[in-house]
Amino acid sequence: MTIRKILTKLTIAVLLLTTLCSCGSKEAIEVTITEDCDYNFFQYRENACSNEAVVYFELSDEQMLMFYDKQSGICAPLCGKPECDHSDASCNAYYPSGDGLCLYNGKLYRFYESDKTIVCSDTDGTNKTTVRSVNTTLFTNNFSGSYISNPSSAFHRGWFYYAAGVTVVSAGTTKEYSRVIAYPIDSDEEGTLIYSSDEYKDVAIEPYGDYIYIMAYDDSSDDVNTMEMVRYSVETGESEILYKGEKPFQSRRFCVTDDAIIFGGCTTEDYTIYKLTFGEDTIETVYESTYYYTYGFIGENILLGLYTIDGFDISIIDLDGNTLMATTVIYEDLEAGRFVIPTIMGTDDDYIYIDALVWSNEYPYESIIALSLDGSEQITLWSNADEVNGEG
Repeated sequence: MTIRKILTKLTIAVLLLTTLCSCGSKEAIEVTITEDCDYNFFQYRENACSNEAVVYFELSDEQMLMFYDKQSGICAPLCGKPECDHSDASCNAYYPSGDGLCLYNGKLYRFYESDKTIVCSDTDGTNKTTVRSVNTTLFTNNFSGSYISNPSSAFHRGWFYYAAGVTVVSAGTTKEYSRVIAYPIDSDEEGTLIYSSDEYKDVAIEPYGDYIYIMAYDDSSDDVNTMEMVRYSVETGESEILYKGEKPFQSRRFCVTDDAIIFGGCTTEDYTIYKLTFGEDTIETVYESTYYYTYGFIGENILLGLYTIDGFDISIIDLDGNTLMATTVIYEDLEAGRFVIPTIMGTDDDYIYIDALVWSNEYPYESIIALSLDGSEQITLWSNADEVNGEG
């Protein structure tokens, strides 16, 4: 298929809006943009980022970076080379095993998990260069093991942060620990170990303002899970423990506000919402219910979702449990018996962005869907359904 035909089909797909069956308030969800945070426009990160005009996201099965222009409605690979198949590093859209994506200082930064390198380009994908490798002595000393679990990364204020748990099996003995390291983005200087624990087997991080917030935890217990919350100062390099004790939920997602940290459970039996207020040493329950999974946060509101046979139920509630939006994302032209795996990539101040894998024959087709925050419209930004199904 030629590039012209692909762009034509993408443009047509973008213009097809599907009105959803929705209930709850039609008022817009308020999104507060934190000016001193490098993740200004996305509320949480799933290999996607955004500014006022463009959304960038990874196609999970294609090793390819896409862009969506909000004004023109164009959605396409981040590559303008004619007849490029986007399959190797010569392509501006090539994105193998990525685990980090950020707009920073007018540039697009990517982290390649496969070879542990940071790549920078202009926002149109051109002038792509390798900024640095993080595969240094610091990295190998802290992440050498039999198994690395749940790696997560973040770009913030000129630094790259990498966190993961490590399991080491030696002579029949198992040892588990978690580490967080930081590297300067625009320098080859060695990085810094900012967090280390032999008590917890997993770790998650979230940048917010002057700090990197670290949640180290162990969810393996059948009795009581435990965790600690640590706040690392970007300016001084000092850390303080905000909380250490029981972890009353099973999730690695959390969000930070000016005065608290919000956590959410993520099982069908429990999407209880918890809060740790700064200056206090206990985690309080602020809302308790069941049914949905906690996918993330929109400002201080909670984004919930659950796949059903009819579609993808999505709800937004506030910390008092009030429903601000509830609707069902309907997959267009979905044949009976096909299995859908939806992933919420993130949200900006306009839409919730959803990556839907639909299993068809031996290979899934993929659709990127934008759902307005009030639940009133659904837009298919991109889909390769026709190509996979032999219709393109």
